Amino acid sequence: MIFFPLLCYGIDRVLLNKSWLPLALAVFLTLFANFYFAWILAIGTFIYLIIRLLSRRKAGDFHFWQSVGKMALAVILGLGMSAVVFLPTALFATKSTRIHQPSPTAWSSFHLNIT
Repeated sequence: MIFFPLLCYGIDRVLLNKSWLPLALAVFLTLFANFYFAWILAIGTFIYLIIRLLSRRKAGDFHFWQSVGKMALAVILGLGMSAVVFLPTALFATKSTRIHQPSPTAWSSFHLNIT
């Protein structure tokens, strides 16, 4: 949750026609720190983005497609930088033998020999 303000700051920088690098760095840090939690931050960040887009739509210096392009570039760059951590973990998980076996239920995993 600590990365949410950084993601919002990066979005604000892009929407104010400034640098997209803070957003790319925030995406990288979010995914590098904990990509299991990143999807929750992505939902919150998307909601924040929609609210900010609606609030900036009538500003004279706002360019929608230019901002969307910069944000897409920043997110792709952040994803690419975090692939150092994400790809080995994803490949390891898909090669695991446990992924193809049915998960045991609580009762079937215990064999009680009551005589």
